[in-house]
Parts: sequence; C-alpha cells; structure tokens
Amino acid sequence: MVSALNDFTILLLIAHFLGDYQLQWEALAEEKTRKASGMLKHLGIHFLLLAALFVWGLFQGLGVALLWPVLIVFGVHVLVDVLKKVINRKPYAQSKHGAKVAIYIADQVLHLVAILLIGQWLFSDVCRAFNLGSFLTREMLNWVLLLVLIGKPANVSFKVLFGKYQYKEFEEPRKDSDNDKETEHDATIKLSESTVGRMAVGVDPSLAPTEKETAADETLENLQTVAGAGAIIGNMERILSAIFMATGQWAAIGVIFTAKSIARFKQMEENKQFAEYYLIGTLYSILYVVVAFFLLIGFRK
Repeated sequence: MVSALNDFTILLLIAHFLGDYQLQWEALAEEKTRKASGMLKHLGIHFLLLAALFVWGLFQGLGVALLWPVLIVFGVHVLVDVLKKVINRKPYAQSKHGAKVAIYIADQVLHLVAILLIGQWLFSDVCRAFNLGSFLTREMLNWVLLLVLIGKPANVSFKVLFGKYQYKEFEEPRKDSDNDKETEHDATIKLSESTVGRMAVGVDPSLAPTEKETAADETLENLQTVAGAGAIIGNMERILSAIFMATGQWAAIGVIFTAKSIARFKQMEENKQFAEYYLIGTLYSILYVVVAFFLLIGFRK
C-alpha cells in the first residue's frame, strides 16, 4: 500500500512515469537510443516536470530546501539513463530477449528506489512538509498515479516482457544470406505477380484464382488490425476495470473481457499463435490492473 508514502513522493513517482512513458513518444524513444539530441530532449522533459514540482513548493514557502531532493532525483535519472545507453550498445543487450528484460527492469527499479529513498528517507522532513492544497486530496493523487500506471507503462512493459511471444502478421521476403540471390520464396512471389499480370490482359484466364484461394485472401485481409488499436483497447479495459473495482462491480469486469474475446474470436480461431499471444496479454492486463489498484487504492470490504 502507498499510504505510507508522503504526498511529494507520490508526485515524484507521477513525474517519473509521465516522463518515461506518456511524454516519451516512439520517435523520441528511438532518437534517444541513437542520438545525443534524443537523450537531451528526454532529460529536458524530466527536468521540466521536476521544476514544476519545485515551483509548486516555492509557493508554499519551502524555498531552497526542496531544491536538493529535486536535483538529486534528476541527477540520478541522468546517471541511470546514461548507464543504460552505454549497456545497450553492447551486442548482447539487443540480441537476447532476456537481456532486454533485465535491462528494462533494472532501469525502472533503480529510478523507483532512488525516488523512494530520497522522498521517504534522505529528505523526508521537507517532503512531508509539502502540501497539496485544498483543490487536491490524497485519494485524488492516488487515482492520478493509478491512471498513469495502467496506461502506457502497462503497454510498454508488456511489449518488453513478452515481446518474444508477439504475433507477427507479416513476414519479410527471405533472402539468401550468402550471395543475396533470389530464394524459392521470392521466385514464387514473382511468379504469382506475373500470373496476375497475364490475367489482367486476358492472356491466361485459366490461371484465375479459385474461390477457395480468394476466400483465404479475404480472410487474411480481414484479420489485419489497425496499428495501435490493441494498446488503446488495453488502456480502456484497464480503466474500466479500475472503475468497476472501485464501485465493487467485479462481475462487470468479466463482461469487458468477454466482449473483447468475442471481437477477437475470428482471429483466435484462425491463428493459434495469435490466440496464445492474446491470452497472455489478457491475463497480464487483468493481473496488472488488479495489483496496481490494490497497491494504490485498496479493496473495500
């Protein structure tokens, strides 16, 4: 339970997750791994978030006393991110799934431990003196942290932790690794394209696809999904689940996942790999929101 944490520590956690997830879009994340400019942008976002908390404290008369915990949190974040960037340059860091998972977990654990130590121990007095004001209660703050956590952090964590099970809808044409010659797979594709071309001009109508082949093509087309739709669905199902848990409507949570399963039934029926990946994602989503809700809000008897 987070009831033992002071309000400023909760705000530091919110700032961290916002900076590392919601305010780190995909293009910025890629730029951060390749260029120093991306890292500077990312750190700049964290600096602005922490600066906002410091300014908030200034209006409460906390003064420079709040500057030290904010600066140390930012300094630790810089060190951890630079260390992660150095490690990610190693060949094993990106070639093995286990290494990616370990680096990701270690990165987040170091950030969170630093925030907890600074907010709850090293600078506990000044952090406890921070006042939310009359417009924001502790329960509201916990809900803000919950909504932040069950959004993009849940999606990104799932991709990292279970990336090796991800269902691939499309496969790139295979090439001969030695002499880059055309493989049998590529030749088949070109032959099919040639056949379609001859059909178009009426040269070889006997090669027209059968009804079974046409139906298979239509099925494949119907199974394709819109990029990013799964993440949005996951966010919505976790938000609704949290609302239902808060109101004690546990049975309604089952309705959410039943409706989701019905919508995905055709894909699960056609592709076993997708069905397994879908099941992993669904169970992960349920477990994630239940644990997060228990830690931040708590279950009412």
